[in-house]
Amino acid sequence: TSGTTYNLSTAGTYTVTATYMMVNQNYTLSSATATFDIEVATTELTATLSGTGSYDAAEASAIDVATLTSTFKDDENNPVSLSVTSDYTVEYAVTKGSDTVDPTEGGGTTYDLSEPGTYTVTATYTMVNTDYTLSSATATFNIVVDSE
Repeated sequence: TSGTTYNLSTAGTYTVTATYMMVNQNYTLSSATATFDIEVATTELTATLSGTGSYDAAEASAIDVATLTSTFKDDENNPVSLSVTSDYTVEYAVTKGSDTVDPTEGGGTTYDLSEPGTYTVTATYTMVNTDYTLSSATATFNIVVDSE
């Protein structure tokens, strides 16, 4: 006989189908099958971005925004440990006011933020681990650069 215990730990909708065979010939079934859906919910998380938020102009000429820390918490404010690549991917963008700041030569995640002012780093997350969803796909962090 086959087992009746299943691992339904991945979020999604599962349909259980029971197939019946009547032994008692006094009865027949209008349908030999019956189904039941089981919904396994995802856990909604909130992402935040943190790190060093203040630099002087000399220090800010090559800031790698990928060194900022992404943290995730559930709806009860409990931290959830996720790994970049296996659980989520992240892309960064940097703005200063309404102006987009481009990465330094070669692209990537390193930026020259040596001009004094306030820069906003926006991380956009895509979940790979489907057990989790995000309340917002983005998190922002401000970096203030002071003149020397």
